[in-house]
Amino acid sequence: FLAWGIASSVSNVFDWFRSPASFSTSTGQAAAPTKLSKSAIVKFGFTALQASAIFTTRTSRPCSTIEFPYIAGRNGTVRILAQKQSVTGLVQVAEELDTGFRYMRCDHSLLGGVWIGEERVGSLRTTRWENPPAGGTDLEGVKLGDPIYSAFMLQDAMRLFERGPTAPPTEGQSALVIGLGAGIMARALDLLNIQATVVEIDPAVHEYAYRFFNLTGHPPVPRQDLFVSPYTIHPRTAQSHHMDGRKYVQERAKFVNSLSQDARDEQRYDYVVHDVFTGGSVPAHLFTKEMWDDVKTVMRPDGILAVNFAGYLVSDASRSILTTLEESFELCRVFHDRIEEIDSGLSKDDEFINVVFFCTQSPSIDLSIREPEDNDFVNSHLKRYLFTRFEKLEIPSERILGSEFSPARTHREDYILTDQWNILAVAQQKTAVDHWKLMREVLPAETWEAY
Repeated sequence: FLAWGIASSVSNVFDWFRSPASFSTSTGQAAAPTKLSKSAIVKFGFTALQASAIFTTRTSRPCSTIEFPYIAGRNGTVRILAQKQSVTGLVQVAEELDTGFRYMRCDHSLLGGVWIGEERVGSLRTTRWENPPAGGTDLEGVKLGDPIYSAFMLQDAMRLFERGPTAPPTEGQSALVIGLGAGIMARALDLLNIQATVVEIDPAVHEYAYRFFNLTGHPPVPRQDLFVSPYTIHPRTAQSHHMDGRKYVQERAKFVNSLSQDARDEQRYDYVVHDVFTGGSVPAHLFTKEMWDDVKTVMRPDGILAVNFAGYLVSDASRSILTTLEESFELCRVFHDRIEEIDSGLSKDDEFINVVFFCTQSPSIDLSIREPEDNDFVNSHLKRYLFTRFEKLEIPSERILGSEFSPARTHREDYILTDQWNILAVAQQKTAVDHWKLMREVLPAETWEAY
């Protein structure tokens, strides 16, 4: 249609120039003036409208703009607090009013959620660890409770692993958080005075975590400091960076390697939290052996890595991730988030599930788990329940790795992910489709249909 409009407009103009009234006669005398017919007037008018439609760019906003918050959903059960199209998709923060929870989503992926309302948050008042609320309050003073799913806090159990006598005290520790989500993990670290470096690729996700999920320790970054490289800032300085996690780790590793041997540990992290699952899959380039080699460089020798993954327990995707981690680290242990199956154990291998891989590069650390203390729970009833039963959530590595390889891959080496050989994207294709279906079950349909 655009091509036709341009061609038609140009043709109309040339027709006018070719008309006898537009040129001198062959004898050099000017042609007699002629009146434009009604059809010519209509023709030129249409040409003007075409040109206006084609070459005029609309830069103004629509006459009516949406004001937040507003009620949406078929039954009026969803309150939209904010939404915007960003680099990873449509990021939205809303509240489900029937059940009483606030959530952040990006397109059809849940990035985080917490309970809200006096009934949900206030029900914990009978316990001595509830005051203040588990999630604190947002910028408007709304009380926020525990996460709606234990998957959003399972990685925090990395603090329960014994690290040996060389580990610094909690208040002197630091963590690198790759993938922010609703900021639940970063906030948990802030409450324990563990200085966190947040690396999040989507500025909208960071903004909303700060505004609506009490991530007050990490205000949104307005711009990158032009005079200080983000890769050289001391790890025990709270900081945030909007960039790809692989890029940050690569550059940070180069900086650490440029230091003297004695100065390196001072610039390394005690913990690395790796949670980049969204949209039913994970970015494959963040799970390669080269990535983990750089992570080992930026993490202390006695540090702990926590990697979140959602998918099928026994699959090429989970097997390749665990195989690559075991190839890169001295020891890894795997835990799931199904607290409803905490006593009976996982019954099925073909269900969608969240797992966290905990790894160490130190041969002297056996990843033994200490008894949790009251200050580990940070006012969270769910965290108390999860941490006191944590060991029951372990999954034997053999269950994921299995004894039989898939027909397409017959050797263990086929499952080691590298920058040159990476099957993860293909292995997650079915997972992405099934994740879409699952999201329609774990949350009410209105939460996905309201805009």
